[in-house]
Amino acid sequence: MSDYNFTLLGFTVTLTIILFFRTISLRKRLAIQSNLLKIQNKSLESIQEKLENINANDNRQQRFLNDLQQASVTTDLQRPRSAFLNRTRKVQPPERYQYLRSMFVAGMEIEEMEMALGMSRYEIQQIQNLSNLGKTGIKADTSFQQDTTE
Repeated sequence: MSDYNFTLLGFTVTLTIILFFRTISLRKRLAIQSNLLKIQNKSLESIQEKLENINANDNRQQRFLNDLQQASVTTDLQRPRSAFLNRTRKVQPPERYQYLRSMFVAGMEIEEMEMALGMSRYEIQQIQNLSNLGKTGIKADTSFQQDTTE
């Protein structure tokens, strides 16, 4: 009977030692995975902040375009009817806008136009959109397109 007790005791001690080391191994793995999860969460938070900033900028640009279109409609409604019928006098745009137009036609890159005229990329794109609005009388595309018709 004593061999049976020693065998049972040995088996129990061995099983306890195996469970102890397995528990330590699992805790280490859990700690590593927790650290990886924290890193992923920080990465996702930074990406989410960047996306929110981009969306905020897009919303501001969209509100600007909507306000610009509404202002155009309001201006047209405020003009006397005779001004529409008697369009004999053509108003010339400012000189730097004429230079910008010739640069569009020549196919210059936006960066070159920015440096040459001291204007921002957004301002150049807005002028192009306004030009498109004036030509077609409909809402211009918000993406930058070069005018190659002339």
